[in-house]
Amino acid sequence: MRKLSDLEPGTKLHVPLARCVLAVLSRRVEGWCVYVGAVAGKDHDAEWENVASYGSRQLEEIARAIVKARFVYEIDLPYAR
Repeated sequence: MRKLSDLEPGTKLHVPLARCVLAVLSRRVEGWCVYVGAVAGKDHDAEWENVASYGSRQLEEIARAIVKARFVYEIDLPYAR
């Protein structure tokens, strides 16, 4: 299984939670975090940056569930504060 530490700091990945809802995983120097936001659902590859900038940062417990279920990464880093 891939590990979050395998990602370079600054990396951002996105996955749909629903057609009009995206989750963005942000790998940071101090760890990682997840943002979630509503999108039009027409082009996720173009819409994810808005979620990364303006989406709702998730509580650690919710972010862990999203990473395990949708990004499928082993969580081996602390949640960024």
